[in-house]
Amino acid sequence: MTNQPGYLLYSPGELVLVTGASGTIGPSLIQKLVELDFRIRVYSRDALRYGQLNHKVEVIQGDIRDIDALRRAMAGVRYVFHLAAKLHIYNPTVEDTLEYQQVNVEGTRNVVLSALEENVTRLVFFSTINVYGPGESGIVFTEQSALKPRTIYSKTKVKAEKIIMEKMISKEGESQAVILRLAAVYGPQMKGNYLLLLRGLRDHWFVPIGKGNNRRTIINIMDVVNGAVLAAFHPQAGGKIYNLTDGNIYSLKRIIEVMCKALNRKAPSIHLPIAPARFIAGLMEDMLKIFNKRSPLNRRLVNTIVEDRAVSGDLIQAELNFSPGVTIEEGWSEIAESLGMINSQVG
Repeated sequence: MTNQPGYLLYSPGELVLVTGASGTIGPSLIQKLVELDFRIRVYSRDALRYGQLNHKVEVIQGDIRDIDALRRAMAGVRYVFHLAAKLHIYNPTVEDTLEYQQVNVEGTRNVVLSALEENVTRLVFFSTINVYGPGESGIVFTEQSALKPRTIYSKTKVKAEKIIMEKMISKEGESQAVILRLAAVYGPQMKGNYLLLLRGLRDHWFVPIGKGNNRRTIINIMDVVNGAVLAAFHPQAGGKIYNLTDGNIYSLKRIIEVMCKALNRKAPSIHLPIAPARFIAGLMEDMLKIFNKRSPLNRRLVNTIVEDRAVSGDLIQAELNFSPGVTIEEGWSEIAESLGMINSQVG
């Protein structure tokens, strides 16, 4: 076994199922599992995009809403990393809302049922710190904080968490699941707001909204992968819920400064006050709605940029000895380099 700490319980060659795996986390997680000498089975709607990843990786095209296909994919599996989900989008339609329920809730129920039938050793579910909702100045969320999800994405994640905690129980009455509430994940294959922000800073079109003092909690993809491995194979992790962060809380202004340094760009010297930004976003949103189009700048996006969300990752560090290893300076420099976004001259 490659670099196996003594307290992690697994054996070489065991079969692992990764659902989803086409987003920010999946490719890095699969690579880590290959290094640890597992056999990996990927179950994804986008299976054809993987090609031949590695001789240890079997790729099956399928949907977690298809319980029969999922049962076949689960055959012989000992560990499950459940990544498959409909991810967060702005201004979801009625059809989107229905799909969130079908995929994130009922699809997760199917994963749990098929895992129980196969008597898997452990299931790791990837949730989000968005289940806490936006924070308030001075408040730091912990695993014991009340859940106040605002979006349909985070609401369905809460429902999925409940299914997992209630149903993923062995015949001996022991929980076989671990839930990881992820901070905002950044890495070379990231999508979403932070990639948009990085491009905006590179191309000089992003103007910060507000003073940037609102707090943020993030984590590098490699730390996510290492945390997920701990959650899957640590004997004390079963039945637990952990916030997975890099152990720090940053102001948005600080993150922007680090991004700009990685890009070899000067940080923006001006900012747009929140009230005018909301007015402009609302105007664009309402105008484009007439033409049945989504606005790239909308009220919810502005609210997301200025909201405060500070989350503690102390519990997993204390209980599982998780130690984040990537600083934000290292992480964003690697991203800028890997994406070819470093400016040749400061400006």
